[in-house]
Amino acid sequence: MNALELVNRVQRRLPGYALSEYLDEVNEAYGDVWDKIIQLDDSYYTDTQVVTVVQPLAEFDFRWNWNGGLSAPVSNRYFQIDRIRVLQPGGSNWFAAQPRFWNDQQFLMLQQLTPQQPAQNAPYLYQLFSRGSVLFSNPLPIGSRIEVVYTFVYIPLNLTTQGTITNTTSLISGAGTAFTQIIKPDFANALPNIDTDSDIECEFVFGINAIGTPVPQNSIYKVKNIQNDTMAQSWAPLTPNASATNFTLAMVPDIPESHHRVISTVATRNIMSTPGNDPRFAQWAAMAEEQMIMLQDSIMQRQRQQPARRQRFSQSVLRYQIAPPGR
Repeated sequence: MNALELVNRVQRRLPGYALSEYLDEVNEAYGDVWDKIIQLDDSYYTDTQVVTVVQPLAEFDFRWNWNGGLSAPVSNRYFQIDRIRVLQPGGSNWFAAQPRFWNDQQFLMLQQLTPQQPAQNAPYLYQLFSRGSVLFSNPLPIGSRIEVVYTFVYIPLNLTTQGTITNTTSLISGAGTAFTQIIKPDFANALPNIDTDSDIECEFVFGINAIGTPVPQNSIYKVKNIQNDTMAQSWAPLTPNASATNFTLAMVPDIPESHHRVISTVATRNIMSTPGNDPRFAQWAAMAEEQMIMLQDSIMQRQRQQPARRQRFSQSVLRYQIAPPGR
């Protein structure tokens, strides 16, 4: 389900509000669902990036690369680190970097030399601070590569109906469109076909769809890439061809497809509470809780790569020989 379908579903349950109000409630619910998944022991919102050191510095900004120490930022969607590894220039072995707290004695000992010299070998100790900054115990030499496994943050859903489109098979051309503006300019690297691990999925919905009306499935096409404001491509060819046709470009939630309904259920619960003041609130609150638990269980099951099996007991069984009691 895309943002338009989610808005339509909530609107049918509780009509009378503007599109912006429904979309705001959908995003509030989407944020709750995202946070629930983040709290699980899972790597659903995880990506891996490798960047190169271009200045011999000890401090790096993984979100924006403000001091220019890296060839590129890791990601401005960076939220937290799961793992860091370092490869020396010309080296053939990756070494795991080790997190440390501010008063760690080994970290302070490696920092005591002034001026500091770039680290030529392990250990690579680091400290996390601020929203995306990392401080190594020693500067890393130019040409070092840093592999970062990180968790990325949620981006609110959005949709646009601006302009019209014309297509040739799967190639889509817009007139007066603003495809890239479906997302904030700072997060343009999350548009489809930039990074398949952290891309935001989008879908084209063709024809005029009144808010609250079910969307025909044969009018929905998943976006393969968005090149600019007027050029995009779908995975499947559009049939029949569009010519100056109205459309909706809608973002798709980045959660398992089979659980998209939990977003509309939580949004319905929220809007029934305030400002709806609807007596059905308790019913929808119970449904939201149940669907959230189902989502959580499905995500955790996804991480179970090996079936349960019998294993040897971790402790050896000791046998004692006791002599018979003396007379």
